Amino acid sequence: MSVTEGVLPPITTPMDDNGNIDYDALRAHIDRLEDAGVHGIIPCGSTGERATLTREEHEQVIETTVETASTTVLAGTGASSTEEAIQLSQHAADVGADGVLIIYPYYSWPSNEHVVRHYEAIADAIDIPLVIYNIPKRTARNLEPDATVRLAEHPDIAGIKESAGDINQIYELLRRTHDMEFDVLSGYDSQALSTLTLGGTGITSVAANVFPETVCELFEAAREGELERGRQLHEEILEIETAMNLQTIPVAVKAALDIVGVHGPHVRPPLYEADQDTREKLEDFLDDREPA
Repeated sequence: MSVTEGVLPPITTPMDDNGNIDYDALRAHIDRLEDAGVHGIIPCGSTGERATLTREEHEQVIETTVETASTTVLAGTGASSTEEAIQLSQHAADVGADGVLIIYPYYSWPSNEHVVRHYEAIADAIDIPLVIYNIPKRTARNLEPDATVRLAEHPDIAGIKESAGDINQIYELLRRTHDMEFDVLSGYDSQALSTLTLGGTGITSVAANVFPETVCELFEAAREGELERGRQLHEEILEIETAMNLQTIPVAVKAALDIVGVHGPHVRPPLYEADQDTREKLEDFLDDREPA
């Protein structure tokens, strides 16, 4: 599949008791997800705690993911600095990533006019597809549809992970880019079914870290037009998404993965491990479910 099709989980970055990255656990997590049927892997996204990884760690996580994965690797390489994003993206391309996922620059707070130039500069500097990542709640800026459509004209910008939380904006993007080589992926599990049935091509699913088979079933149901089955799975995924958001992502996600025996719950400050109340709620939630 392409870098914009199917279920692509933004994966957690496993860490040990001392806060060091556990690369063996990372490899095992990737293998587990691929065995469950995901179509690609996204390392170094928000769920992967990109903001607190060192440059060396960032590059090593991407290298390890490329070495381990047999599916598409869409590497998170966004940064506040255009030059840093170019360097990270070039490294990802050099080590074999299939594409890069670039968040709207945080903290710098560029206008839409300026961010178009930012994305174009990165796309011009690399030879693999670029996917835009729009998530206003983390960047304080929304990439408006007019700017997205302009970027869709670039031959090396393949699509957008749309996490504005606005289904009307998703529909507008799908409508206006319908005849262009540009895809729209759902950035939220809760909007996955709607996005796919409206014409979207993929799900960048946090829930798939814990329940990959369920999310893959939803994708297949939507693709096959089995809307009643899709609706039932959507209800399940809404419950999963609520559980994964009991604390800031990926705190509850890692706690859930620890409970089901995938990898430890450790996160890196300024995030801290899930409190006892959250763990108890997750244990109750997971008690009647069997993640892949």
